[in-house]
Amino acid sequence: GISTNLGLMTLGRVIRARAATCGTAHENEQHVPYRDSALTRLLQSSLSGNSLVAMLACVSPTFANQEQSLSTLKFAQLALQVQSRPVVAPAVDVANDDPMANDSHDPDTATDRRALVIEVPGWGHVFARCCGDASKPLVLWVHGSGPHNSSNFWSHQMAQVTSLSDNGYFNVAIDCPGYGRSNGDKQTIRSYPGSFLEAVVLGLGRRSVAAMVGSSQGAASTLNCALERPKLASCIAVVHPVSHAPERFQRIKQPCLAIYDVDDPGHPVSVGRRVRRILGSDDIRYYEFASGKHGNWDAINLPALLVDMLGEHTMAIKRRGGATPSDSVPYLARCGGGVRAYVEQLEGEIDPFEESVGFRGAVKEEEEEEDGSSLREGANSYATGAGPYCQNHSLLFSDREVCIAPSSDSEDEDDAAERVAEAREREAEVREREASQVVCDLCLEPLVSPIRLGQCRHALCGACVQLTVKYFEQCPVCDQSGARVASKNKRGKGCNSIYRDDDELVERTSQRVQRALTMCEKEVQEAGVKREPRSDTKAICAQLRRLQRAEREAKGTLRLTLEYGNKVKSGGPSKTAYTSFVAVLGSLTSKELGSAAGLIQRSEFNM
Repeated sequence: GISTNLGLMTLGRVIRARAATCGTAHENEQHVPYRDSALTRLLQSSLSGNSLVAMLACVSPTFANQEQSLSTLKFAQLALQVQSRPVVAPAVDVANDDPMANDSHDPDTATDRRALVIEVPGWGHVFARCCGDASKPLVLWVHGSGPHNSSNFWSHQMAQVTSLSDNGYFNVAIDCPGYGRSNGDKQTIRSYPGSFLEAVVLGLGRRSVAAMVGSSQGAASTLNCALERPKLASCIAVVHPVSHAPERFQRIKQPCLAIYDVDDPGHPVSVGRRVRRILGSDDIRYYEFASGKHGNWDAINLPALLVDMLGEHTMAIKRRGGATPSDSVPYLARCGGGVRAYVEQLEGEIDPFEESVGFRGAVKEEEEEEDGSSLREGANSYATGAGPYCQNHSLLFSDREVCIAPSSDSEDEDDAAERVAEAREREAEVREREASQVVCDLCLEPLVSPIRLGQCRHALCGACVQLTVKYFEQCPVCDQSGARVASKNKRGKGCNSIYRDDDELVERTSQRVQRALTMCEKEVQEAGVKREPRSDTKAICAQLRRLQRAEREAKGTLRLTLEYGNKVKSGGPSKTAYTSFVAVLGSLTSKELGSAAGLIQRSEFNM
């Protein structure tokens, strides 16, 4: 409560202290207990003598209340002794906090460009530019980490996506903490991409987004967020991403759109091609272009390509849910301004990503020559009508990388055919180099009964396989996870089933081994005496013996791959229960189960 009686008692003490020193030399030296109660603290400006003060003392005419009336009159007489010297207060201009002051709504109601201030739980206020209907699925845009970067980078792209999409999306580009008009630490988006972007989505009244779009370091944050919060985004789009340790991206299963500039040394296209091979998504739309030749191809075509991808996955976005406003999640954003706040560029703020006109959207179609023959191979080729640099381009797919060949207005059919031939020639060189490999990447001995891992492309001999990837999913050469290769020719059994990925390598190795052994026998027969075989034949024979020994040991012994650790279960507000476990990975036969029974008597885990 406000302690009324305590406040009135303190008020009497303040009046007595003021009355005792008014008009004396010690007026400013006397301590006045204004801070002893909330009432006197509120009245301090009135009782200090700088204001005009009127006090009304109320008394009762009845005899029964004479004591209270007498006490009130004594208090009023004491208050009259307090002298005041009123001072005219200076005029103060009160700031207009209305964000729409000197601003207006977007005349284009379909786009409805405006600004928001999002109260992000745990991270403070975040400024954002947005456009589109707030009831539609959310598309979140994240800028890069340059010193002048902000949401203004995406301002034109968002408006184009809003105009192109038939279903409509709520596009929001944020000023990350420390950038643009948002306060905070610039390291936030780098260090905590998952928790921060999830909090932004919750602040917008949603549990997920239809798509998350990022550029440069913002693209890296988008990919890292997809790893940390795999259910947050239904689709992902990145432009010139910074990619550290891309082998982690194998866990990303969402449809992905990626654009790389081969002329940009800061974002190497070699990394992009590696990312393309590693991504675990079933729908990867990978594009390369040369800015020196094709200009701002990425800025021109990104909106149409993004709308195309979202359109094909509309049903999946609806099934996932959470991208539209939820009654169970409070909407914590407020108006931050109108169209002026959206288009206004602060001093030192980055320019918008280059805009383009005449977008017609991206469509999946079959391009044909005049004679009716197809220009492209496979069903994964795309063509768009989005801008002058993207007419009649195609994606050339191989099992290892995707190359794009966008054609400009000045490009003729001979140039396109030359690029296709170069791409096929590069692919043939890679295949020939891999098929000609003769040494195991792990033991550096001749390859015998080899396999090739699909992710890192390392080749292992059969003996090394028996001791490594047959039981573990990490490559023993580079420690890259995901050693399993998707192919039909399956062999082996265990935690990680092994697949043959390179039939040509297996065939050439078999021929080389057979040729070496035949040549050795022929030389011995022609000479009539035994002599030392050549060094390469001797090494191949040693590898064959090593492989046979490893296979005998594998058949004669029971090998188990164990997983151990703790299971955590909450036991109350301040209690956590830990249960140690040891588990056998992989499937075992009934005979193997009988042999394994009783091997593990007890499991303990000391934290």
